[in-house]
Amino acid sequence: MNWEDVLDNIKKKISKPSFATWLADTTAEIDDDVIFVKAKNEFQADWLESRYKTLIFESIREVAGHTMEIEIISPDKQNRLDLPSSEYSSKPSAYVELKNLIEEQQKKINELEHKNESLEQRIVLLEQKISEQPL
Repeated sequence: MNWEDVLDNIKKKISKPSFATWLADTTAEIDDDVIFVKAKNEFQADWLESRYKTLIFESIREVAGHTMEIEIISPDKQNRLDLPSSEYSSKPSAYVELKNLIEEQQKKINELEHKNESLEQRIVLLEQKISEQPL
């Protein structure tokens, strides 16, 4: 599949000014079944995400003959690893997301362990008070 073919397909479906403003200067890279649409800035990326993602998805399906996951990216909002735009790929993104999730879960585990220790100390104190009371 060629990104230029997708753009030609989209060009037939929207006005020339809209195409020139939002899509003409985009590029794309494919990694497995993910297509990374590269916008020039974050504003353009947000606009494409909110207004044109469905059209892009449908055009890719028509040109490629199958669906692909779409990620719209910009140099302003890189894949959380500060990679140059030529080095975008789904693997670092997935790695960073997983790493962040693990760190988040570890933080929750540590908080729960602290609460558990606090509760265990309170139980010990209550048991001591109960054992000290006459029967």
